[in-house]
Parts: sequence; structure tokens; C-alpha cells
Amino acid sequence: MRGHAEQRYWAAVDAARAKLGETVPRQLAEVEAVAIVSRWFVHRNEELDHGHLHQPTQPDGWADAVAGNKYSVADATRQLGMNDIHAFAPLAARILAGEGLNADPNGAGYRTLLQLLVRANKELASIDLARPKGDFGYRPADAVMLAALDTPATRSHTSADLIRDYQTAKEQKRW
Repeated sequence: MRGHAEQRYWAAVDAARAKLGETVPRQLAEVEAVAIVSRWFVHRNEELDHGHLHQPTQPDGWADAVAGNKYSVADATRQLGMNDIHAFAPLAARILAGEGLNADPNGAGYRTLLQLLVRANKELASIDLARPKGDFGYRPADAVMLAALDTPATRSHTSADLIRDYQTAKEQKRW
């Protein structure tokens, strides 16, 4: 939870700085980059799942879809191998803006963010490549993306939960 808490803290700091007119970019922590990309990856995968369920690829378009995904996997592999990750800077800017962060593009954390985005897109293309083959249980080979998919969603407690727990405890005379 440290990465998520740290990300929320810095988002609040950035919001306060923006109100004061201090929009100086800050260093992005590597753990923050992992948390940001993990959330984005899970959300994007859910969007793709929803799209495939409600707007499936027509059989005459499967060959193009497979070829496009094969190309995406190969291109991401090439980009990672050659450390050619700056093509993902516009995507990183959109994601960071959505998170309310103003990160220094010269920092190590930002570079980690770009590398993780390339890896995430490679895994999304691999997942999309598995679907037309009927493999709907494909698991990412990348450890960060696999962990992102395997992390259970945290349950938030509502006021109704608090009232119910209080009433239960009161009835059982535990309070």
C-alpha cells in the first residue's frame, strides 16, 4: 500500500502547488511508477475485455487483428531491447495528468514509467493475440503486469458498513 499512499500524497502536494502557482515538476519515485502503470494496465485490460465482449472482431478481421498484435509485440520487444522508449512519452503525459502528477521527465522514475508502459503495451498486445486463438486465460509473462492482475481490489468501507458493524457489536454486547 506504500506506493499507493505515496502517490496519493504527492498528488495532493501537486494539487496544492498548482493552486499556489508552483507547477515545478518533481522526481517520480520508481515505486510510484510501478503503481501508476499497474493501475493503468488493469484499467486498460478491462476496457479491452469489455470491447471484445460487446464489439467482437468480425471473422474477416481476425487476420488483421492477429497481424497487428504480432507487430505490436515485436515492436515493443525491439523498443525495450534498444531502449527506444520515448515514443511512449505522450501516453505517459496523459496518464500522469490523469493522476494529477507533474513529473520531471529527466528523472529515473519517469524513465521507469516509460519502460513499464512499453512492457504493459507488449502484454496487452499479447493478451489480445491470445483471444482470437481462444485462449481467454492468458496470463502475462511480465512479473509486474501479472502482479497487477493478481492483486485483489481493495474494498472500501462505507458508512453503512460502519453502522452495521456497530449494531452487530452492540447486539453481541462486545462494545
